[in-house]
Amino acid sequence: MRTLVTIIVGMIIFMIIFMLLKHIKNKSNFRLAMWIFLPLWLVIVSWNMYHGISLGYGFMEEIPFFLINFLVPIFLAFLVFKSQFAKQMD
Repeated sequence: MRTLVTIIVGMIIFMIIFMLLKHIKNKSNFRLAMWIFLPLWLVIVSWNMYHGISLGYGFMEEIPFFLINFLVPIFLAFLVFKSQFAKQMD
């Protein structure tokens, strides 16, 4: 359940960054949003992993959840971008 919540939070953070950039620059800038989101999300997910380890879970137990929490929001954001870009090209 915590993994699902983390993934949803990641998507919300990305959408906030994307919408703020769209509002500021008056155009969609997916690349800049990703450049801002990636290091921020890496720090957040790394802290989440550190917190899990401090609660007694092993490093090797936390690695799969770290990868899922880090990669799934990035992949979903990329899919949204691809669908938006394809829609604009039609």
